[in-house]
Amino acid sequence: MPRCGLLGSIIISIASLTFAQNSTPTNTNSDQTTVATQIASEVRLVGTGTNVAPINDVLLAAGTSPSANAIAVATPQVNPPLSERQKEFEFDRRPRLVFMPQFNLNGSGFGNSASASGGFSIDTKRVILGSLAEYNAARKTNDATVANRNGHVRSLSASAYYRLSNYWFVGTSGGWDKLSTTNYTKQLWSMKFGGGSDFLAGGTSFRLSAGYTPAAFDHQTGSQGPSFQFILPSPLAQGHVMFVQNIDIKFLHDTITDPHDPMLTALEKSHRTHTATVSFGLMLRF
Repeated sequence: MPRCGLLGSIIISIASLTFAQNSTPTNTNSDQTTVATQIASEVRLVGTGTNVAPINDVLLAAGTSPSANAIAVATPQVNPPLSERQKEFEFDRRPRLVFMPQFNLNGSGFGNSASASGGFSIDTKRVILGSLAEYNAARKTNDATVANRNGHVRSLSASAYYRLSNYWFVGTSGGWDKLSTTNYTKQLWSMKFGGGSDFLAGGTSFRLSAGYTPAAFDHQTGSQGPSFQFILPSPLAQGHVMFVQNIDIKFLHDTITDPHDPMLTALEKSHRTHTATVSFGLMLRF
């Protein structure tokens, strides 16, 4: 090859290499992308418990606090209702003397009356026991008899309830009642089954209970129905004076006068009615 051709080829090759080197872009953006990818990877791995030190270094270098400090926030402890009652309520260690004066809005042909009862009660952790003797100055004002001017009702009652760990209680109560009037007397044995609980609400306490009296115990009038009692504050608050309200609803038929007469008995049972009694009073406990 001639010398001028060889020299031209060398010059063209050097020029091509120089042009290729000058035309290759720098990899600055690629390096930055790689660093960002590594940082993002470290951020993702911090939730899995790996590479904790590198991510802390990156966050601290950026002027932020570690993510662990961001979630370490104290939350207030809210006491459940059962714990609140355990804190506020106390149980009896001995029987208590109870006296209850009441005013009664009577149904069943009775006039309104005043009554008084006294006895003993005890509220332990597991059982609620009580016994009362009552005198009620109620007399019949609408019983289809003549000159029946006087009357009163004497009663004896007892109750027994079992208390659960959540302050609800279930059980029974029963008693004997005797109505004495100018013209006649009546006696009645009855049983009631039910339960209730003690509650805290709005800074105060109360006891609410309910029961049902079946007709099986009343062979004269077949009376049956629900009853409700409200006590404020709850006896477990260990107060000495409490407000008491009772509501008794009864469904019954005419009094059976001759059980040996089936036709008369059927007629008397067919005459059904209902009535209610509401009483208000105080419970004084010592």
